[in-house]
Amino acid sequence: MRHLISGSLQKKPNHLIPDLHVPGFRDVPRQSDEGAILYKSHTICDLNNFKHIYLFRNAEDSLVSYAHFAGRSAGGCDNFVCRSIRTWAYQIQAVQSMASVYPEKWFLLSYETLLNQTKESLQAVFEWLKIERTGLQIDQAIEDARKVPKINKGVGQYIAAGSGKGKQQLESYTLELIEEHAKPAYLEILKMESLKKMKIA
Repeated sequence: MRHLISGSLQKKPNHLIPDLHVPGFRDVPRQSDEGAILYKSHTICDLNNFKHIYLFRNAEDSLVSYAHFAGRSAGGCDNFVCRSIRTWAYQIQAVQSMASVYPEKWFLLSYETLLNQTKESLQAVFEWLKIERTGLQIDQAIEDARKVPKINKGVGQYIAAGSGKGKQQLESYTLELIEEHAKPAYLEILKMESLKKMKIA
């Protein structure tokens, strides 16, 4: 999302949308002349007083991806995923709660929707941010994202990536735990995303 927004605005992502978790982010020269100041964080409470574009993903894919990112996938992801399921569900439930109370501050978007409806998702995000972008600018950003070399931490692979692969790397007992403890929260936030899209349309 960060790279797609930055690409549409023809800015460098680390300058337009710095990561709050990177030391020295406040010293990054900002390139935003669009009237919106944007930041990235994996921790929702970091940006409590601001509007949020919350990108979420199904539990299997999200937790397996996290295991690989954290370097905990050696010998299988199951132990790491099983320990992380409740925390994952808790964050989703916290977002549901806050988005219910302050719907105007939350733009909920599933990773799966972004993959399947990339242009439409970006158009809706820019409309919500009140930033004008043409369809051609968005098309170019999507095309550029697909060209980013895979060696660059997979950045360009986000748009080309699939979904549903997490199940292939997990044992049945792990999937049963996800079904019990994470699936209900995921289905609920999907429902909220769908209602939000209906209002935008």
